Amino acid sequence: MNFDMVIRAQLEKRRGEWIVIAERSGVSHSWLSKFANHRIPNPGLRTLEKLAAVLSDTPTTQEVA
Repeated sequence: MNFDMVIRAQLEKRRGEWIVIAERSGVSHSWLSKFANHRIPNPGLRTLEKLAAVLSDTPTTQEVA
């Protein structure tokens, strides 16, 4: 599985948290939505690395509750 596919899968599991994830990773909610829906063909490695860092550092809604 490619790095971008891994990030998309993680985002899909955390769909209700995209606004927070977008803010913390420095991308817009719109960009995140487009990426998750395969409308950004080349998101850039640095952006994916930022997303991966935020996704690993941010507890899921289920973990907080």
